[in-house]
Amino acid sequence: MANLTEDERQQIVRDLALALVDYMGVKYPPVWVENLLKNPPTLYRYEFQSAKILHKILDAIFTWTQVEGGILLVPSELPLVERRFILARELLRAVIDGLHEQVADSASVLMPDLGDYEGYFARVLLAPDPMVDAYRKKGQDFRGFAETFLIPSHIASIRWKDPIYPHHGLGEERLRHAFSVS
Repeated sequence: MANLTEDERQQIVRDLALALVDYMGVKYPPVWVENLLKNPPTLYRYEFQSAKILHKILDAIFTWTQVEGGILLVPSELPLVERRFILARELLRAVIDGLHEQVADSASVLMPDLGDYEGYFARVLLAPDPMVDAYRKKGQDFRGFAETFLIPSHIASIRWKDPIYPHHGLGEERLRHAFSVS
């Protein structure tokens, strides 16, 4: 595995999550991660078999429904906020598996181990740094944070304490460059 510091691994995961938010064009919370499965970036659609498999599995287990302006996958037993967090975590797993598929034949490519950062990825994807920063600048406090971003309360308390970094939108082009193995 690539020899990266914890901060470098977090930065990779944060950049990936923020690039996905940029790709979706979301400016205000909540971020409907569910919509990524309906319209994934080209990079995922054509490059990662794991993402395709994840999509088929989710289609078999969940049903699509309209909720508050977004199209959502709904399992019967989980609250909305928990489903969204689980979906966001699973998305990183699919991306990591897809990257491993791409480099399987190339021993010269060292992949960082990002599996321990699924929770961080999900927190940043569902409550992106620029939106959290804007939320705070409006004078909003923690009380309405979980409800505004549609994330579980226990996850909201962790995300509230995460450092917030400046970000400049880079969208799918950033995904292509950051996660290309060619």
